[in-house]
Amino acid sequence: MGSHLVVTATMVGLLLTGCVKRIPAYDEARRPISQAEINRYKTNKYFTLYLLGGTAVSFGAGFFLGTVIDRSLDEEKNNAALWGTTAAGTVLGAVVFGIQGKNRDYNEAVEKVRERRKQKAAEELTRLKQKRQQIEAEKRRQEALRRKLEAEKKALEEKAKKKKNN
Repeated sequence: MGSHLVVTATMVGLLLTGCVKRIPAYDEARRPISQAEINRYKTNKYFTLYLLGGTAVSFGAGFFLGTVIDRSLDEEKNNAALWGTTAAGTVLGAVVFGIQGKNRDYNEAVEKVRERRKQKAAEELTRLKQKRQQIEAEKRRQEALRRKLEAEKKALEEKAKKKKNN
């Protein structure tokens, strides 16, 4: 009975604390990431892997623990302790590992959204820099044209002055 308590306490502890915790859904600029964006990138890859692996490991651990408990009870015909412990361990392990897989899938989706936003921001920055360079180039052309027109104006004024003096 004491080993049931230890296994249960361990599984509940894992379930409550979580080995894989969800990361905050914010990007580098501290803007919130919507659930719709997360769902766009979210897969069930880790949920499936963790669920299958966790179920198998938990079945083995539950079966081993059930065997130990069953042998200590000295009941020849009744294998209820063996199969009860195996079933409980398997279900509890599947739930705990499944939750961990879901959290990992969620975290991966958040990271993908962050990466995508960072990429979009870099593209926007590049586009703005190019636009600024175009504006500066146009400004230089306009300034050169203004200087040229001023020089022509000055030349015409001097020519008109010479004509007037003659």
